[in-house]
Amino acid sequence: MLLRSFNWLLTIMLSAVLAILAAHWSWQLYALFNPAPLPPAHTFTAAPQAEPGTCYNLAALQQQPLFGHEQKAAPVVRKSRPRPAPRPRSNLKLVGLIGGPQGVAIIRSGKEQLIVMTGETLKLPGPEQTLMEINPDHIIISRNGRAERLDLQDIR
Repeated sequence: MLLRSFNWLLTIMLSAVLAILAAHWSWQLYALFNPAPLPPAHTFTAAPQAEPGTCYNLAALQQQPLFGHEQKAAPVVRKSRPRPAPRPRSNLKLVGLIGGPQGVAIIRSGKEQLIVMTGETLKLPGPEQTLMEINPDHIIISRNGRAERLDLQDIR
């Protein structure tokens, strides 16, 4: 009984799929032999001609810049190169970096490992330390308002 009702349901479902495919392909064949009409073409009219006797000031036209005016570049102000930040006098070790707009640094302090984003404060005892910037091979930490550089360690 169950097998008979399953066969009946399967037959109906396959018949529906076959009907959908037949309709799809009949519309495809219809479109192949009866293409859609093209939209009407636009007609263009010629620009109005100047009236006879109209004079143009050719000297004024020739003085006009053909491609606009040249803009003067702003003077380049060279900034003095900042002094490199000193190395920290702590047991912090930079063991990993993940770049990007919201960079992440992996810092080891003794046996403890911290994962810190730019602008976050390091949760360590002692003076307040904030991760200021992340570079490809080092980070800059602000300790009591003073910048210190921490280089990436070579781990093997």
